[in-house]
Amino acid sequence: MAMTHWMRWALSTPLIVSATSLAGTFEDVELPFSYEFYTSDIFSWVDGTRHGTVSDSAGPMALKLKSLVDSTRNHLEVAIYGVQKQQWFLDSLLHLKADLNVKVEAVVDQRQGEVDDWNPENFDYPDTSKLAGLLGSGFVKVDIDRRGNANTNSIMHNKFVVVDRKKVWLGSANISHTDAGSEYNANVALLVKNPQIARVYSDEFRQMFRSGAFSTEKAGRVDQKPLRFSDGSIVEIFFSPQDDPMNRAILEFIRRAKTSLDIAMFFLTDPKAATALKDAVKRGVKVRLIYDALGASHAASKHSWLRDQGVEVRVENWGGKMHMKAAIADGINVLLGSLNWSSAGSLKNDENTMVIRHSQRLGDEMSDYFSRLWATLDRAAGGDRRSRPNFMRDPRAEGIESINSCEDGIDNDHDGMLDADDDGCANHR
Repeated sequence: MAMTHWMRWALSTPLIVSATSLAGTFEDVELPFSYEFYTSDIFSWVDGTRHGTVSDSAGPMALKLKSLVDSTRNHLEVAIYGVQKQQWFLDSLLHLKADLNVKVEAVVDQRQGEVDDWNPENFDYPDTSKLAGLLGSGFVKVDIDRRGNANTNSIMHNKFVVVDRKKVWLGSANISHTDAGSEYNANVALLVKNPQIARVYSDEFRQMFRSGAFSTEKAGRVDQKPLRFSDGSIVEIFFSPQDDPMNRAILEFIRRAKTSLDIAMFFLTDPKAATALKDAVKRGVKVRLIYDALGASHAASKHSWLRDQGVEVRVENWGGKMHMKAAIADGINVLLGSLNWSSAGSLKNDENTMVIRHSQRLGDEMSDYFSRLWATLDRAAGGDRRSRPNFMRDPRAEGIESINSCEDGIDNDHDGMLDADDDGCANHR
């Protein structure tokens, strides 16, 4: 069986990158932090309003991203894991490509094969191969290693789009029918309307696209001062692996939490992150974790250990995934991006993480979404195992206990068995 992308980063051996502490100074921005926040509406799937096979639709999140892409006037820079069953995205790129005044460039992940071999089987998302014919192979680049071969030891896992070096879209949603399209998986996205931040992301894109520098070959930014906006918001940006985001972003975010820390995560396997969460509980912080069922099945997952340390853990029992990589501390500090809390994600993959501090509005928006997700996971179905002595294991990613997973047309647990053919769905036939 082909190795899936989550297996590739979870099983890869992390490299060591030294941490560099930030100076206690800021770059002041004479404008408020301007953004739009988007979340996946998984609730209609959870309550049964929507059910059955996940279609190739374009939901509100996809349509907002389409509007952003279509607004490009000069230059569109796309750094995405890939494309799957989202024709609207390909159509928007084709439309822009026809405009001689607009340049469209993209970097994507390649799983196997030779560089410039656009066979769909070489990509975890087969429709990614269509980008070469649509844009021209010179305008879409795959992640390569130092020898110029397709990089199979790490993944280009970003999900960001830069428009005219003025706006940037980022978050956890892939350009796929399960993420941005149908909003089957839980995701968040942030559209930031600030040229300084957009240029930071554009410069990261250019390292990959123009210089062919991926993973540990990328250079760090010389000036990494946090941006302090006129409304008091403070923004820091970290790229993997050159900025060592585990130590400088995630662990620092956890250590600064004073009263509450809510986390929504696909995979949490890094022992340092787990230890920091344990320490947070010890100092009186209320820590809650919504965790993905596939992540919970991974041998290196720390969620069971965290339960024993006093973290309130609820493993999702949705058909879709908890695909977010996000946290809210004390109701006003937010962390989000493409980075799962794993050593490989921090030290090998191409990823991005943004930390926004002292933003009450964004904190409220993220907290509201987290609370709604948390409420779907009552203790009788996918919640804290300690309160369910007769239910001795977490929900399966594909099984009768996970809503719609036995009829969604997706191999949710990546075992090669689909829906009714999966052992977990045996009683669903």
